Amino acid sequence: MVRLLAPPGGRRRALRSRRQELLGYVSRHAEAITALDRLRLRVALAARLLLTPGTGAMEKNSEVVIG
Repeated sequence: MVRLLAPPGGRRRALRSRRQELLGYVSRHAEAITALDRLRLRVALAARLLLTPGTGAMEKNSEVVIG
């Protein structure tokens, strides 16, 4: 994953701390990111239809961390 987030060229050193912040965030919140999959197994079939995946909160927090 670190290689996927590596910026091209000489900007690597300048963005290292930002990349580390993002990786730290994803690592700390990995359980919450996959919570919907675990919840699906615990609710009734009718309720499963209401559980829609979304990344809105994660995307906003990523913007805050990176930006």
